[in-house]
Amino acid sequence: MRLPYYFGLLAQVCSQAGHVEDGLAAVDEAMAASRAHNERWWDAELHRLRGELLLAGGADANDAEAAYLRAIEIARSQQARALELRAATSLVRLSPGRRGAGDAWQLLQDLYSWFTEGLDSPDLQAAGSVLAKL
Repeated sequence: MRLPYYFGLLAQVCSQAGHVEDGLAAVDEAMAASRAHNERWWDAELHRLRGELLLAGGADANDAEAAYLRAIEIARSQQARALELRAATSLVRLSPGRRGAGDAWQLLQDLYSWFTEGLDSPDLQAAGSVLAKL
């Protein structure tokens, strides 16, 4: 069925269009579908998207941070390194000047170093760019 994935895509499009509430609603639908069909493979990305949308909507940075940390936790439990990298990249973008920024940077550095191929992929390029700026 892959509904969580498709709702996640919808949430991304809503975010890019500036429709934060619609994006958050799409993430909620995705998570409901994930639970209903026990299709948890995209949950980490859904939590990361929630964090991005919360920030775009002006929510407290602590709420976004909690979403990113949950995404990292889920990705680790699923051994989904690429999704963990995405969430860690989002966390580091949020973190400059925040408590725990060094830990977030180290996590991203360790994840980035783990990859030995695909270094031209958008996710690894984004992570490399964030690391280069710090």
